[in-house]
Amino acid sequence: MRFAVNAIESLPETPLTAAGYNVRFGSEGDSTDLLELTSIALDKSVSDAGFSIKGRATKRTLEIEPGVVNLEITSHQDGNVLVGLNFHLQSQDPDSLKAWLQISPAELSAQIASLVATLGQTYIGSQDD
Repeated sequence: MRFAVNAIESLPETPLTAAGYNVRFGSEGDSTDLLELTSIALDKSVSDAGFSIKGRATKRTLEIEPGVVNLEITSHQDGNVLVGLNFHLQSQDPDSLKAWLQISPAELSAQIASLVATLGQTYIGSQDD
């Protein structure tokens, strides 16, 4: 993310409103069990009305000071699931944005691991019900 910090430093007069970075990972093969976590009552209503659901997505915005992470889980017709993490900071202060972008690889890995563990625990908990 150094390139983004360099861009902010190289363009000191450019108005800024936000900065962020994305991490995505996906499944290979059928992951419909994971997608059960995102099922909502609307799915049944839509199916009962004769519509075929070709894909689904759910999104949550989670606060991680000083910004947020947008967690999105998307399913595709082939059963593959994509998990997207958008780490986002809304600010007009270049120094705050640079600090947000200078996260260490270890800290980023820890945040991702925590989110993935939460997904896993939620999935395991749903299987116990």
